[in-house]
Amino acid sequence: MLSVLIPVYNWDVRAFVNELHRQLESENIPYEIVIEDDTSEERYHLLNSSLPKLPHTSYCKNEINLGRSKIRNSLISKSQYPYLLLMDCDAGIVSPDFIHNYIKAIRKFSTKDNFVISGGVVYRPEKPEQDYMLRWKYGRKKEEIPAKKRNTHPYKSFTPFNILATKTIFETLRFDETFSSYGHEDTVFGYQLQEAGVPLLHIDNPLFHDGLDKNEVYLQKIECAVENLIRLAADPSVPPKAFDDIRLYNFHRKLKALKLTSIYRLKYRIFKKIIRQRIIKKGDLICLDLYKLGKIIGDE
Repeated sequence: MLSVLIPVYNWDVRAFVNELHRQLESENIPYEIVIEDDTSEERYHLLNSSLPKLPHTSYCKNEINLGRSKIRNSLISKSQYPYLLLMDCDAGIVSPDFIHNYIKAIRKFSTKDNFVISGGVVYRPEKPEQDYMLRWKYGRKKEEIPAKKRNTHPYKSFTPFNILATKTIFETLRFDETFSSYGHEDTVFGYQLQEAGVPLLHIDNPLFHDGLDKNEVYLQKIECAVENLIRLAADPSVPPKAFDDIRLYNFHRKLKALKLTSIYRLKYRIFKKIIRQRIIKKGDLICLDLYKLGKIIGDE
């Protein structure tokens, strides 16, 4: 019935997979756990390679790094059951009923061939060290959203961090493999779901996001995401409405329409170092927005 698919990169997933396995066993359903390691360091490989000792669990390590989208497509191709549960490796179980909650949600779509259910993401309430504060603050403010609110604009809130979908969806839709670095592969896939009319239901069945990057590392990922956004916006095959739910990009459009981008570009270049320093040292989210907008405008 259910294939649980976990791409791994430099993360010890043993506790996570063992708890998933325990919950799956208690449901008394056909299942598999498929783990694919995308060229992690050897120490992580040695830790995680013991997981196939669990029944219905497989593990393999790639010889070359596939990247964020391609490894998800690879896992989907390996799956054997009609329902796929995709999640990131740096996740933690919140509820002892995590699997059971998804099984209940599937029944709501018993007459549908295609659907996606998103469980959501939360962050642990304890503040991390200052060096990790940016990712924690961003996640708590921007990503930790209750299902009721996510369902008002379901495709805007799409993320593949924790989703259940029918396998038949991926017969026509795949994760865009031109995305190998961080950022906006979820924007494209969410838009494709919307255009295809695939129902997307958000439920309160989150996972903890435990993989907090250091402030400077996360800022580098944000820069990659902005570069991906710029590339997408220049792609004639991607219509402008695909970006309608990206607040910062819409603000950029308004500045451009008002012919104010040159003024912002000048101020950004003057204050860029100060803004960047406040992001790295303080985890300042307002400065992060200013920085992202400056990267969009500065790279025109």
